[in-house]
Amino acid sequence: EAWKKIERLKDNIEIGKRYVWVTTSEDNWGMGEILAYDKVTDTFKEMREFTGQILDIARDGDYMWFSDDSGPRISRYNENDGTWLDYNYPARPIWGGENAYHGEIVVEVEYVWFGRSSRGDAAPWLRRYNRATNTFEKFDFMVDKIALDGQFVWFSGTGPMDWYGEVIYENPEIRRYDELTNKLEKVKEGNDISVNLINVDETSVWFGGFY
Repeated sequence: EAWKKIERLKDNIEIGKRYVWVTTSEDNWGMGEILAYDKVTDTFKEMREFTGQILDIARDGDYMWFSDDSGPRISRYNENDGTWLDYNYPARPIWGGENAYHGEIVVEVEYVWFGRSSRGDAAPWLRRYNRATNTFEKFDFMVDKIALDGQFVWFSGTGPMDWYGEVIYENPEIRRYDELTNKLEKVKEGNDISVNLINVDETSVWFGGFY
């Protein structure tokens, strides 16, 4: 067996159609870079650099989705033709730009969900990409984690944090979206539900977090 070492901090690894995708950064807040291991040629190559940290990566058939904390914030790579498509959106100015605390991408059949909770007082949001219309829908609330559960999509968040890591939002929430009725409902809120983990089994939805 041969081991290959990749220098720098590794943030995410995702298996694509032809490539194994690896995102790296110089340090916790440094410039992000996307590397790809070509399964055909058995080689690594640099695919792209970002001005900020890459928060998450997800496979979507022939596409790879990326989210980052600087710009363009949401990007999609087509593994068939090797092209990039960037989805930019206005930033709320805060010390020179919007600063994300966490990013989350979850892929399902009709939609791709992008969650984000923010550092400082930047606006948190949840976005849903509609494949049929090639459009994004925005929901204005914080999201740390997303989980699929049959007809439901679950969301949770700990709230925006200040620069010292303290949660500054007083009412963390758990919400649930019903894909049959297209309704988003608040299931629980309060300081006792600071949730940053969700998982689903056959009978239950599990939440984990901290006080």
